[in-house]
Amino acid sequence: WLLRTPRFTNRLLEAHRPFFLGALPAGALFASRRTTESGDPFLKWAAAFLARRGAPLLPLEPGASKALSEASEDELQERCVKELLAELKKAPAARTDAQQAAAKLLAFVGAESRSLRLHFSALVAVPFAHGAHVFMPATALDRGLLLRLLATLQKRLGRFDDKCVHATQAFFETLPAHGGLSLPQLDAALSRAKQVGVESRAFERRLEVGGGGGAAAAPAAPA
Repeated sequence: WLLRTPRFTNRLLEAHRPFFLGALPAGALFASRRTTESGDPFLKWAAAFLARRGAPLLPLEPGASKALSEASEDELQERCVKELLAELKKAPAARTDAQQAAAKLLAFVGAESRSLRLHFSALVAVPFAHGAHVFMPATALDRGLLLRLLATLQKRLGRFDDKCVHATQAFFETLPAHGGLSLPQLDAALSRAKQVGVESRAFERRLEVGGGGGAAAAPAAPA
């Protein structure tokens, strides 16, 4: 009745929230169809993942009290991290080429990304990052995996990062679109990414020297 309530019980819930919510599992999150059937891949996967794990994710029915707020993306991420870390603690993942490649990519991007902890899990279907943790699907090393990791890093950093852009360009230029990759191939791609950075900075300097790189001013008309 907490999840589908008429006006009178809504008023009771709003006035005595701790009393009535005490009947629910500790740390319960609420999710409506807006989350469980979301067009956002992470929200939809997280809701299904937590439900399969038996986490206290309770459905919000139409007409539920406004005092029961929809779980945010941050709350879902936090709960998924807790569940995934507990699973990894029971069965640590073996080190793979994908993990070694991801570590190389984090080192290339550098700065804040160096402090992130990267995890691969077969339970993860959608890459995401929360706090100091980045979770990736346990798939074979290929270009798609590296590009998804770069996109996840960009979102986690919350800012435009030149090195992520340079790496993205280098991966499209040098790595095959399909099939697996070797670590030496990644090393060559990262070398190209460094070169892209050098070329980009040189181009920016030329623009500054040339006054913005626009078209030359038209000659003055004769007097």
